[in-house]
Amino acid sequence: MSRGDRRGRRALQQPARCVRRNAPGRPDPKAPTRSRCAPRRPGARARDPRWRPRARARARHRLHRPRQACRPGGARPARAPPPSGGRRSGVAGGVRGGPERRARRVRRGAAGGARPRAGHRADRRDRTRSRSLRRGAAAGGASGVTAVALQLLLGLATQGPVDSGAVLFQAWCKSCHGAEGRGTPAATTRLEVPPADLRDCKGSTAETEDRWVGIVTRGGAAFGLSLDMPAFGDAATPEQIRAVVRYARSLCGQLGWPPGELNFPRAFLVEKAYPEDEVVITDEARGQEFIYEHRLGKRFQMEASARTAFDGLPDAFDGVTGALKFNVWHSLERRALASVGLEATPPIGRQSVWEVEPFLAFGAAPASAVVLQGQIVTTWEESAGVTAWSYRLGVGREIGRVVPMVEAGWTVPTHGESTLSLYPQMWVQLSRLGHVAASVGAELPATGPEPRHPRLVAFVFWDYGDAPLLRGW
Repeated sequence: MSRGDRRGRRALQQPARCVRRNAPGRPDPKAPTRSRCAPRRPGARARDPRWRPRARARARHRLHRPRQACRPGGARPARAPPPSGGRRSGVAGGVRGGPERRARRVRRGAAGGARPRAGHRADRRDRTRSRSLRRGAAAGGASGVTAVALQLLLGLATQGPVDSGAVLFQAWCKSCHGAEGRGTPAATTRLEVPPADLRDCKGSTAETEDRWVGIVTRGGAAFGLSLDMPAFGDAATPEQIRAVVRYARSLCGQLGWPPGELNFPRAFLVEKAYPEDEVVITDEARGQEFIYEHRLGKRFQMEASARTAFDGLPDAFDGVTGALKFNVWHSLERRALASVGLEATPPIGRQSVWEVEPFLAFGAAPASAVVLQGQIVTTWEESAGVTAWSYRLGVGREIGRVVPMVEAGWTVPTHGESTLSLYPQMWVQLSRLGHVAASVGAELPATGPEPRHPRLVAFVFWDYGDAPLLRGW
């Protein structure tokens, strides 16, 4: 063949290395279809007994693996681990395919201390482990979200509805009265008058619920109290105000305190059944009496009084009396209460012998504005024993700040004639808060020894447990 023919043939013929590299991937289109697992025909190397197959570098991806014929019997020889670096044994650098060149570049770019890549099964174990870890993390995250949601739901259930008294108290009253109602304002709150301690049962139970509602609705200024107490009448409904008032009164946390709804207006003759903190000054004709009452605990009351008489006699000091009273029963549902007490008068002043008077006092409000009060008294003297029984009964009707009342006193002595007297009177609330009031009336003897003349009766009292004397006007 001439040189020119050889030059033209060389131009059309591919290099041998390209033929060997691409031959497995380019089957002859005219050749018959061959099964993937058909056995290979033995070649020259297979017939040589000294020939052993050389280990090949494992492909990085299953799509980059060269096609291989199946071994007879389905057996597959074990593959050698990939080389640590450098060239693949028995393969020239120019014959390497794309995957081998990429692997070589990656190995060259890695640090000298890089660890060799794990085998195929190790990668599979790592992928399985990472999937299990992801599932565990997802399950842990879901359980954490569920726990947070349960905590929020429990917090909302504990907090109660929006219109509950506890929620409204925290929104309206917390900054001044404190979160627990102890009268400790917040650090950013400046008040002229210290707020009330709502946990003080003696102060929180002495007033009626309507009085509390009025103060919250109209503010403290409407009742002569501190201007720091705002009015919520325009910003809240009556139901919300009553709910927060009931919650504030419940902060006492103790049972057995008679409620303020049973603190009926004081009468002139009948002793009140409600334990009180009062200072009373009475006047009957020419006799005067100064009374100091102090409440002890839930139901006890201690009382001390001193009497004078300016009737022209040399000794104007009439005597002193001490008393104890105990509330034995009360019921807000029935709007009634009962108390027992004992008064003792020593032989001081114009009093010549010891005198003791045990009594039973009761009060009830059968209607919304009608008040009924009564008392039964026994008089015992040191030398004569029981000398008289007294029965006292009064009825009144509350009309705003005034209460017209009528009392009747019937005294039955063991020796002598019984007497019956009527006491019409008018009770008037003087202060806007109601802690100062007065009553004026007359004693009208109906039966008894002569002479029977009408006499003026009056009293004024100050409930110092509610507020100081000059406050609340």
